[in-house]
Amino acid sequence: RKLLIDRIVETICSCFNGPQTDEGVQLQIIKALLTVITSQHVEVHEGTVLLAVRTCYNIYLASKNLINQTTARATLTQMLNVIFTKMENQAIETEQQQLNSHLPEHHHRIPNGTLTTEDGATPTNKETTRHEEVDEVLEAKMIAKQIVDSV
Repeated sequence: RKLLIDRIVETICSCFNGPQTDEGVQLQIIKALLTVITSQHVEVHEGTVLLAVRTCYNIYLASKNLINQTTARATLTQMLNVIFTKMENQAIETEQQQLNSHLPEHHHRIPNGTLTTEDGATPTNKETTRHEEVDEVLEAKMIAKQIVDSV
């Protein structure tokens, strides 16, 4: 069973039929995909993200219109930046939730998200954080490789 957003992205992408696709339609496809992928109100995952990236890349390769090529290229850059930023933010939120669930009662969270002890110090666990950062980087590299390999 597919989510509505997945069907929407598939419908948008199916409008691109190669170099013979009208240049105005190509531009609207690029704009629509950028809107969906960068939206803060909708989450797009896995195959649907790959389809959106692949379609923008195909428009970049196939379009004879320099404006559409440039727009597709800029859109790809922006999409990937947003995707990686969302991944990093999600990892940070998960880490903060884990920290919050294991906080002793003498720790406090101040409004900027920093943990403090009653004497004002900020507790750290550099080894755990470093290990999680390495895992996130490896995962991000694997996803980027899948994107590149699939295009």
